[in-house]
Parts: sequence; structure tokens; C-alpha cells
Amino acid sequence: MSGLKGSFDGFVGIDVSKDKFDTCGITGDEAKLFQFSATMDRKGFEKLKGHLAAVSISSVLIGMESTASYHVNLFSYLVSEGYKVLLINPLLISNYVKMQLRKTKTDKKDAVVIGPVSSYQWATLVQRATPSLISDLRDLSRQRESLVDEMTSLKIEIKQLLNITFPELEHVQGYLRSLS
Repeated sequence: MSGLKGSFDGFVGIDVSKDKFDTCGITGDEAKLFQFSATMDRKGFEKLKGHLAAVSISSVLIGMESTASYHVNLFSYLVSEGYKVLLINPLLISNYVKMQLRKTKTDKKDAVVIGPVSSYQWATLVQRATPSLISDLRDLSRQRESLVDEMTSLKIEIKQLLNITFPELEHVQGYLRSLS
């Protein structure tokens, strides 16, 4: 995978946050095509699509940071519109920025960096889009873990309340041991 750069005429970097995204488009020669911020809604997504349609490049690769769940709607929209989109681990972007010795970190500057990162030989380090089944299983696993933590907290609270309310009752102590 020596050259994603030769396969695409343009690259777009997108830095996603909860309410907005910052984006920067560049050519294969790293000439800037556009840069703007937009809201994380259909109107913002269509604004990006409009910019992508307006530039005269035949194939574009879009790179975006994988951000908990904030990137999911924009990612899904772009994929459904037929764009090639790569999810990039934020740690890779951070390390690339450190190599550039840049002192400041802003969403706009990150968007400028994500495009070139997408264009280099990062294909083996990029997270591919996960099939929805794996994503669903991941969500269920997180939910289960949260419920187990909640159940453990409730058991501890019940034990404390029973100990305070009925300290002398031996059968309560046996019940408490069974909860452990």
C-alpha cells in the first residue's frame, strides 16, 4: 500500500466535535481547495457535499477522526453518498501534529492536518469502517458493562442499609453473604 496519494486527486480532512465539524480539502499536490466549519446536521453535511461537488477533482478520499460517537452521522452520510471515507485514530493525528512541531491545537488546524495524513502511507494504520453488527455488539458490550457496574453499586448500597437497619439479625447477615 505504498501510495494512496496516486489513487486520489484530492483529500479532505474533517475534525469532528459534538456540534460542528471543521474541514479542509486539498489537491494531491496539497494545494488548498476549501476550508470551513459547519454544523453537525443535514444542513452542514449538504454544505460539505456542495463544496466537494464544486471542486474539479475526479476522486476524493475523506479522512476523519474517530470520535466516540460524534463522527457516526457524518460518516454514515458521506458513505451513503458514495464517498470513500477513512476513520483515523485520533492518536495518529496527535502524533503527526507533534512531528510537525506545531505549538497550537485547534479544530481548524487539525482539519488541515487530517487531509495530508490521509494522503500518505497511513493505510495500514487506518481504522476501517466497522460493519454495523460489530458496532452493535460493541454498544451492547458497553451497555452490559454499565449495567454490571450499576448492579454492583446497588448491592453495596443494599448491604449498607441492611447492616444499619438490622445489625443484630443473623439471618440478614446470611442474606448479605449470599449477595457477595
